[in-house]
Amino acid sequence: MVVGLMIWAIWHIVATLIYTTNWPTKGVLASASYSYMVPLFHQNWSLFAPNIPEYDAQLIYRALPVDSNATWSSWCDVSVAAGGDDFSKLEVIEQNILVQLNHQLYSNYYSVDGVPQFDAMTKTGAYNKALYFAGRLHERLVGPWRSLQIAVVFRFPQGDKAIENSSADSLFFPTFNHSEIRR
Repeated sequence: MVVGLMIWAIWHIVATLIYTTNWPTKGVLASASYSYMVPLFHQNWSLFAPNIPEYDAQLIYRALPVDSNATWSSWCDVSVAAGGDDFSKLEVIEQNILVQLNHQLYSNYYSVDGVPQFDAMTKTGAYNKALYFAGRLHERLVGPWRSLQIAVVFRFPQGDKAIENSSADSLFFPTFNHSEIRR
């Protein structure tokens, strides 16, 4: 038991040195050190000074019903259309999808000659989750759809950082046709 405690103490000291000093070690030792230190000892200072959100994001959509004479629905917030509010489970799901979608926007969004390119974005799981979420809720509330378009609305706080006093920018994704679903 004493030997095991001594081995753990030596490992703890070595792992702490590697983790805190950012030694240029690579491979198994560095990976093991980070795997040991981060979950147990990493300091998250946001507890004392949390980051205030720099923006608010909402997922909106519009749908074209199956009826051939139908017109596009108006744009609506996905969770609000289903009766959710800021603290509902639907809003939590929407925000989780938006976190993934925003990461993909950061990683894969680009433009050519000022024209947004969505080829890399529309192949991601985050985009497909957003389509699925909006499409299923629309089917449940309104009925089947032929085409669906989603967009992300960003509200950037101004002045006192209140979301209510904010400017909004939107990013509209290309239209998705129900016939494009591969079965």
